[in-house]
Amino acid sequence: MSSTIATTPAGRAFISDNMAGASPEIVQAVADAAAGQVLPYGNDPFTDSARRKLSEIFERDVDVFMVSTGSAPTV
Repeated sequence: MSSTIATTPAGRAFISDNMAGASPEIVQAVADAAAGQVLPYGNDPFTDSARRKLSEIFERDVDVFMVSTGSAPTV
């Protein structure tokens, strides 16, 4: 099986976000977030921060359920 990389002209990259690379800043942010140990399933500081910010925006208590893909919330 050969592996080829598709290329497109500048400004015309209409490819899936599943095959595009992440920026160095995003890769670093993920690495920083993955350092150390925290409790799972919404008991982490990132989810708590999102919960607090969204509660402030909506002016009521809300809960937050992080998902990894765009179709996951529809299940």
